[in-house]
Amino acid sequence: MDYIAAGSGLSDIFSIDQHKRNFFFQQYKKLVNYYDFIIFDMGAGITQDSLSIILASDECFVITTPEPTSITDAYSMIKHIVSYDDTLPMQVIMNRSHSEKEGWEALRRFNQVIFQFLQVETKLLGTLPEDRTVTTAVIRQTPYVLLKKNSAVARAMKQLVKNYCSVQPVNQSDTTPSFLGKLKQLLTER
Repeated sequence: MDYIAAGSGLSDIFSIDQHKRNFFFQQYKKLVNYYDFIIFDMGAGITQDSLSIILASDECFVITTPEPTSITDAYSMIKHIVSYDDTLPMQVIMNRSHSEKEGWEALRRFNQVIFQFLQVETKLLGTLPEDRTVTTAVIRQTPYVLLKKNSAVARAMKQLVKNYCSVQPVNQSDTTPSFLGKLKQLLTER
């Protein structure tokens, strides 16, 4: 696993000239051969640029917390995405739960609201507990699953990954455009 912290720089691919954009596309094509998964961390909020990357992706993970403002933001994000593509598979994760029970209850309520008002089904992947290990890991710049392998949050993350891996992969036919194909199309539509 490798990680490149994009920050707000990821959206710079939309403001660079065509030559540099083509270079990005060429480099991405090379990456696909080395990794099983390529994940774009889009951060909170949505812009037209981040929406293009999300819509070009094979699936979307929405991470929220049990706090009402976070739930509202996550709902708004999903509503916005669904208004463009209601077939994009969505996975939901409840972060910073005070207990596993509280996290799953919040996930189920959230899922019901999404289905009731947006007629979209999401896959509930799991919950991650509030855990001081995360803060320590950030300070030490070490993944918490390596820093404290048996911490509550590390065990929950491992379970979440098992939940994800147990889902059948989305079958893409040969006629389904790739991420780059979809992204290029979205960029030309702008």
